[in-house]
Amino acid sequence: MKTVELVFIPSPSIGHLVPMVETAKLLVERDDRLSITILVMKLSFDTSIDAYTKSLASINKRIRLIDLPQEEPNSSSTPVDFMTSYVENKKLHVKDVVNKLTQTDHQSGSNSPRLAGFVIDIMCTTMIDVANKFGIPTYLFIATSAAFLGSMFHLQELRDEHNQDVADFKN
Repeated sequence: MKTVELVFIPSPSIGHLVPMVETAKLLVERDDRLSITILVMKLSFDTSIDAYTKSLASINKRIRLIDLPQEEPNSSSTPVDFMTSYVENKKLHVKDVVNKLTQTDHQSGSNSPRLAGFVIDIMCTTMIDVANKFGIPTYLFIATSAAFLGSMFHLQELRDEHNQDVADFKN
């Protein structure tokens, strides 16, 4: 039976990792031909991710968690700049891990899973570049509710199509 593999890349936050892991569980339960590798980024000051991943030691044989090397992040002026540079600096590590996955797949023979795509967190869109280098599609994952996503689309529509500044809606 031919199998495919997805690479999940959550942002380094427990609030983004847990929904991705739960989604991975649902997907592999639904299709025996699917395996998922989750690349875990950890911040040195956040121990909740490490505790959570240790609790998942044997969740499913077709879900594997790989910790990316932990580095001290560069201090940046804003939280957004910090997160952007932190994820950007992980691209080389992600590329190396995916290279190893694809080399292992080729060496193992025809029964090994074929890399089918990246599923990336909304905060990790810079990883699209890595997926493009492998020539595979990227799927965007957002850990919020559909109502929040709809609200964001609505606010963007107000700005783009009706020339309204959403800052004018302050209380």
